[in-house]
Amino acid sequence: MGEIIEVYHTRIKLPDKPDDIDIEDWGSPISEQYWRRKPIPSIFKILERDDDGNVVLTKPQEDFCNKELDRIRNGFWFFLNGVATYITGRHYYYLQYWTLENRKHPEYRDTSRRYYLYLEHWYNIYWCRGIIRGKSRRSGASSECSANATGHVTTTKNARVGHVSKTSADARKMFIYRMQFGFRHLPFFLQPTLANDKDSKSELVFNVPLNKTKKIKKAQLIDEVEGLNSILDYQPTATNSYDSERLTWGFIDEGGKFPADVPFDQFVSIILETFVEGAERVGFGEFPSTVNELTKKGGAAFKKVWDDADWIKDDIDIDETDEVLDIDNEATANTLVRYYTAAYDGLAGFIGKYGESIIEPPTEEQAKFLIAKYGQKKYDGQLKYGAKAYLEKRRSKLKGAALEEEIRKYSFNEREMFMAANTECVFNMNNISNREEYLKENKIHKRSVVFFRDLEQKVKWRDVTDNEKSFHWKITWFPKIENTNVYLSDGRIRKPLKGHDGAITVDSYSNSQGGRKYGSKASAWIGRKFDVNDPENSGKAVGHLYGRPAVKDMLHEQVLLASEYYSYPVWYEHTADDYEGYFRERGKQGYLGVYPLSLIDPVKRHDADRHKGTPITPFSLTRQLDNGIAYFEYHCDKIDFEEILTTAKVFDPYDRTAYDCIVSFLMLISVLMEPTYAPPPIKRPLIKVYQNGVAV
Repeated sequence: MGEIIEVYHTRIKLPDKPDDIDIEDWGSPISEQYWRRKPIPSIFKILERDDDGNVVLTKPQEDFCNKELDRIRNGFWFFLNGVATYITGRHYYYLQYWTLENRKHPEYRDTSRRYYLYLEHWYNIYWCRGIIRGKSRRSGASSECSANATGHVTTTKNARVGHVSKTSADARKMFIYRMQFGFRHLPFFLQPTLANDKDSKSELVFNVPLNKTKKIKKAQLIDEVEGLNSILDYQPTATNSYDSERLTWGFIDEGGKFPADVPFDQFVSIILETFVEGAERVGFGEFPSTVNELTKKGGAAFKKVWDDADWIKDDIDIDETDEVLDIDNEATANTLVRYYTAAYDGLAGFIGKYGESIIEPPTEEQAKFLIAKYGQKKYDGQLKYGAKAYLEKRRSKLKGAALEEEIRKYSFNEREMFMAANTECVFNMNNISNREEYLKENKIHKRSVVFFRDLEQKVKWRDVTDNEKSFHWKITWFPKIENTNVYLSDGRIRKPLKGHDGAITVDSYSNSQGGRKYGSKASAWIGRKFDVNDPENSGKAVGHLYGRPAVKDMLHEQVLLASEYYSYPVWYEHTADDYEGYFRERGKQGYLGVYPLSLIDPVKRHDADRHKGTPITPFSLTRQLDNGIAYFEYHCDKIDFEEILTTAKVFDPYDRTAYDCIVSFLMLISVLMEPTYAPPPIKRPLIKVYQNGVAV
């Protein structure tokens, strides 16, 4: 049975190891057992050609070519520092035959070996349509993917390979300077017949030329004369690139930097459909990218795709007698799987003789190798620290946005890859990321409920049904039953009794037009003011309602019912006033809070009209933002709802319409922070007059 190794939470079975004598470099000194690109044998110095110019191979030449094709298709074993080591066929193709844009050849890195093993494993899982790969700068991921795309189209009949990058110009450069350049430097026996032998700036078409009198000066080992009927090209950066086509391989580069008008998550949902015909998977894609800022370009959409590609297999014991791995048949949400490697693992310049990553300070042997390769000066200046310390030293010299940019480019873990992905975040990004990480490891239970009235008109809650899952409350705390449905009444108007304890805030929308598909959504929060007697459950949001019901009154109904149940007043953002009519018609206008004084310009407070809700004046919006900044700075550990953190990272205070969740949360924070104002003193006459008319 082949060895089983673990690569990024995935257990991978290697092929059965052949006899040592059949493995490359067997019998060589261990010190000489390392990867070296082998030159084309001297038997190819002289090539025979037929009358049409086609290469006619001798038996030794043909045997060599066929052996290399077998390695490209089935993988390769060689001894590495005394250990029999397997690399996949794609990896062998990349190392042995690919040429980088600087005319150099790839170096062997253990990090690349691991990725290629991971790629091969998931390529053979029927439901998996590709890998989204979080990468750092100088990791070699784009070079590997360009070689993989070219290798696929040049060794596969009827292949359709497409490429898209963060801009159309970048896609063109990748095609011309990497894929086409790499293809032109392949040996003749790996170059299928081109329909047009001249360099093309947009596509490579592998087929027999229409003019069959034209001499074909390529060997026919790959296409066997009739042509591959395969195409490699690129398309402009657009949401519908390759829509309705059938791709057998896709290379989508820098999705984390896609422009705002091409949301990466939408793009992925379309491109993945090109990899299937009905229920059959016909294609596979690679999606490598660093992560851009989350506000302006593709970082936020990339994060969505990344989250939906989460596949972590439970740790189970594997019996050594098992012949196959226990493969999880449950596909991820988007049928992609994700892959990540820390920046210091495989960093260029910190690779040892045997392809190992020099993460910590080099050993004596590694130091000798690095000095011989790069020189004493560079070693003393950079390399002697090891990759991790080197990157940490770079970080220590930076501050603010420059530091965040550095961390984003050279992340040490997945959290860092996204924590520094927003240089324009108005809130404390570090606190947000730390809280996200905490909630990931410590799930906060949230009950999904809707509120209703019983026969006695008391408000209660119940768990949601299947048809209510698109619009319901998520609750982390309920009050004691004796504190529910309590109110004050003057005989005419009821008011909630627990306004000193908490509040509800709502960011609504204009009308019901468009139902749940179009327009903004409603977001409502239930929150508690800080209670020294219950610090764990107070000073925070404890309930969230989000969505766009088909009928807007359904929103008002759930808000009113929650208000009655918790006995908290409600503040709507004062943009539309239909909520006032809804509450008034039901005799519940007393449950609506008036403009908080803290959200009214102090100069105007004396004569200000205190409408129901929260004002949308410049002063109010600025104060809400300031309150939010302070909350994320000092109380971020009280946020139990992931959607607050996600939205906060991308919130644009100059364009609030797309951020219903955070807008209503800022309202909540502001209302909860509203000072308790003492009632005005009772006015008494200067002279008291008694019934007998005697003045005192």
